[in-house]
This record gives sequence, C-alpha cells and structure tokens, in this order.
Amino acid sequence: DLQYSIDETPPFYLCVLLGLQHYLTMFGATLSIPLLVAPAMCVGNDIIATAEMLGTILFVSGFITIIQATFDYVIDLCRLPIIQGGTFAYLVPTFAILNLPTFKCPGHANETDSADVTAFRTEVWQIRMREIQGAIIASSVFQVAIGLSGVIGFVLKFIGPLSIAPTITLVGLSLFRAAAYNAGQNWWIAALTIFLIALFSLYLRNVSIPCCAIKNRRCGCGPYKLFQLFPVLLAILISWAVCHIITVTDVIKKEDTGHWGYNARTDVKMNVLAKAQWFRFPYPGTLINTSHEYSSCICLPGQWGMPTFSVASVFGMLA
Repeated sequence: DLQYSIDETPPFYLCVLLGLQHYLTMFGATLSIPLLVAPAMCVGNDIIATAEMLGTILFVSGFITIIQATFDYVIDLCRLPIIQGGTFAYLVPTFAILNLPTFKCPGHANETDSADVTAFRTEVWQIRMREIQGAIIASSVFQVAIGLSGVIGFVLKFIGPLSIAPTITLVGLSLFRAAAYNAGQNWWIAALTIFLIALFSLYLRNVSIPCCAIKNRRCGCGPYKLFQLFPVLLAILISWAVCHIITVTDVIKKEDTGHWGYNARTDVKMNVLAKAQWFRFPYPGTLINTSHEYSSCICLPGQWGMPTFSVASVFGMLA
C-alpha cells in the first residue's frame, strides 16, 4: 500500500509538498505551546511578545531538526525522518510553577496605555520566562545524567506501556480546555477541517486521481492517490479557501467583531504582520532593563536575559 519504499526517493516537487504537509501537521502542536503558556506568563495583549515566542519555537524546532537529520546522515546514526518540536510534557509543571504566589500576574499586567506600562509588562513576562528556562535547563541536566548512567535500562523493567499510557492521556486531557477554546472560536470551520481530514485519510485514501508525475526519471500520467498522500494539506487548503471566500464576500462584516463567526475571517490578525518583525534572529544576548524606571540596560546572555534557577522550580519541572 506504500507509494514509495524505504529505499526510494520521491521527486523533488513531491518532497516539497510532503514537507509542507509535515510542517502543517506539526504546526498546530508546536505553536500551541507558546499560545497556551503566554497567558500564564502574563503576556496579556502584547502581540509582539507572543509573536517572538512563536517565532522562537519555530526557529529552534527547524534548526534542531536540520542538525539531527544532517549529523545522523553524516555519521550514519538513526537518521530518523522526524521533526524536533516542543513537548507537552513540560506544560503541566510549567503551569504549576507559574501558579505559585511569586509568579501571579499583577493586576495591571494587561494594560497597554503608556510606554512605562508596556516596559513593565515586558519585564513581568520575561522574569517568568527566565524562571521556566532555568528549570528546564536544570531538569535537562538530570535527564542527561540519567541517560549516561544507564539507570534508565533498569527502570524500564518496572515502567511499561500500562504506566506510560495513562500519563500521556492525562497530559492530553489537561489541554482539552485550550483546544476547545481555540476550536470554539468557530466550530463550523474546526468541524469542517476535522471532517475533511477524516474523509481523505480514512475513506478516500484508495481513490485515485488522474495526475501527471515524474517517477524513476520518467514523466507520465496516470492514477495517483492524492488523498492518501496529502490528507492534511488538502483539508487545510480547503478550509482556508472557505475562510477566504467568507472574507472576500464580506459575509461576516469586518466591523462586526462581536459576531460568533468573526474569527473565520482571514484578516482578523493582520495587525500582527504590521507590528511584528518579519525577520528576527533569536540571538543569545539582549538588552535587559535593570532599573525600576526602565531607563538603564545591561547586556545579559539569553534572548530574554540570564535564566534563573530556584529549587522549587527545578524540582517541579523534574516531577
């Protein structure tokens, strides 16, 4: 039932489309992490800060994926065709840390009136970001030590699928509220996308569409199982096309922000493109405000400053 065996290489144009589909498949899961964490970090209405988080996780995910695939190919290790993305396993301890009294959001963290308030709000969420960064760094060191020691082989004798599956299930269930909230912004579009993915991947997977393609350096036309190869890509394109038609025809008025289906418009967040940087390199080193009046700065390691470490956060992340 495979279109290509493990030793075959699809044509370059097909690799591009399959790569795009793979990207779109992991796109939602990867970007959902900063979108879920941002409110708990007191980002508030700062769309620039949210854009920086989204851009950072995409950049790092792509960078680590290239390193993993390239080095595995050069030194002939596992060579797994996977994308290195964010993990939901850290979300639960992250929320637990951010719910500590020390990191409760101040009452005026969401105000956006003056430059002083904006600078204060920026420092508020960056303090929390540095704390989470430090906790993840420290817990990662423990993971490296455990992996090098060989203890994990002994522990796996007592940890099987029956103990891991409930843990993964509980992590997924804890994120249901956020998933339902985002899908609930327009249930019709969300349901359409889910329906199309299920339709293409389960019921139309064996339906062939006449197409022209290049295989084994030969060009020819014949039946092609498009739905089997591109179920996610086709579903997203169709759903986006429906949203674009709604926007162009002005079925839902742009001024009617209170309409239940307003988020189906494709121009809802166009202001982000105007305000956020189109090209931004998350460099290790940035200007951090040091005075209460936010008038003096020093340069510290890290995109958002030097990571901070505390016993409570580290052990919370280890759990």
